[in-house]
Amino acid sequence: MEHITVVGDDATPASARALARARALGGTLVVLTGDRATPPAGLPSGSVVRRVGRVAPDVVFDVAAELGASAMVVSEAMANPVVVLRPAMLAARRAMRAHDRSHMCLLVVRSERSRQRPRDVDPYRRILVGVDASPGAAVATIAAAAVAGADGAHLDVAAIERRRDSALRDLVDKLEASDAAPSAAAMRRRGPPKAPHLQLALDSVASASVSTHVDFRIGDPTDVLVRASRNDDHDLLVSSTIGVNGHGRQGHVAHVTRRLLRLSRVDHMVVFDAFTLGLADSDAAEGVVRAAAAGLAGPQDVAYGEAAATLHDDDGGPP
Repeated sequence: MEHITVVGDDATPASARALARARALGGTLVVLTGDRATPPAGLPSGSVVRRVGRVAPDVVFDVAAELGASAMVVSEAMANPVVVLRPAMLAARRAMRAHDRSHMCLLVVRSERSRQRPRDVDPYRRILVGVDASPGAAVATIAAAAVAGADGAHLDVAAIERRRDSALRDLVDKLEASDAAPSAAAMRRRGPPKAPHLQLALDSVASASVSTHVDFRIGDPTDVLVRASRNDDHDLLVSSTIGVNGHGRQGHVAHVTRRLLRLSRVDHMVVFDAFTLGLADSDAAEGVVRAAAAGLAGPQDVAYGEAAATLHDDDGGPP
């Protein structure tokens, strides 16, 4: 399946930085510009420039849903990232339903350094993803690893729980005992994993030779991730749309994700997946994760129709 990234260019320094980040994701780049705007120079071969009456996040999301894009990129200066989270989720849901994708990403590019020229935007060097034991967190881990692999970045996986006795603690203990992400066969010899989707994701990341560190942290997930992103010099934060506080599955954006977008000051990638948004039932959750892992060679370039054969025909959530 073709990898498509849609980005809005409103001819501001902030959108220039967003455009540079979108280019780095690879695949076919679709740039939305104003009716009378001059198309940005230096676009990769095969890029598509589409003129629209108004360059705004909702237009970016609508075009992304229409094309079945794998990534949507907006600058923080274009709109409040917390406000655009829900319409981005609805667009992702439409795109995944119509185009058989396992997941779709929203990249919010911060504007702190918006005066930089596009060529001044360096590749990401250290990426942080916060996870629980859900399938959505596993898909977010894979999406983060895809960006890390493309940019040559190091990936930190923070397995976060509010208590010590958990499936995540069990998994991280096994990882620490082996001093590496073990193979699936090695994990089976130690007994059934208590976080099978996350283990599958970590196995895939290890196979892709992405520099990765996994640790277990206890506390409020928002506080843990914001503090870690600031103290450990991360330049990209990745999260799924359902957090460890559990806000339901179909069509809900977790409170943790909203707080992260509001409080963190680094670029933020939100990963929407078919299971969390109610397009695949529990029997298909592993297929969704496996399909995402199959696309690890190209960021977010996945389809899951064969791997996750069970889809809901009913809407089951927001339209």
